[in-house]
Amino acid sequence: MDINIRNFKGIKEFDYPNITPTTILTGVNSGGKTSFIHFLLMIKQSIELGTHNRVLVLNGPYVSLGTFEDILNIGDRVSFSMNFYKNDDEKVFKMLSRQIFNKNKRMKSLRNSDVFFDNIEKRNLKMDFDKICIKMEFREKSSKVVLSNLEVTLVDLNSS
Repeated sequence: MDINIRNFKGIKEFDYPNITPTTILTGVNSGGKTSFIHFLLMIKQSIELGTHNRVLVLNGPYVSLGTFEDILNIGDRVSFSMNFYKNDDEKVFKMLSRQIFNKNKRMKSLRNSDVFFDNIEKRNLKMDFDKICIKMEFREKSSKVVLSNLEVTLVDLNSS
């Protein structure tokens, strides 16, 4: 799995390729190590506690980050992307694939909202892709942190 974080706390832009189950973070003081850990904890609590409004949960059982303004490095948006590879963890990859294509209530609510899935067709339901790229951007709206942009890309690494 690869992670890219932009505009989160002390992180202007951070690329971390090939995160493995055993990952060691090292770096200089104020280099973003704690911000990275805070980011992971924020994502965990957002997945566990988030609502159908796709709210990014800043304050919860794992981490308390204050207001949206407190987590911004510059500008008015926080974004991140994650790349999941079939070869890294096939169980997680299959779960994500099902979430993207299943016609469950969660995905229906995404399809009927201001988040768009570009050209998802029945032919793509085959599991013939090796990489799932998810890019998300968040902003503040009515004192809540909401998902303002979502891109999902499926990649066949073996295609010519």
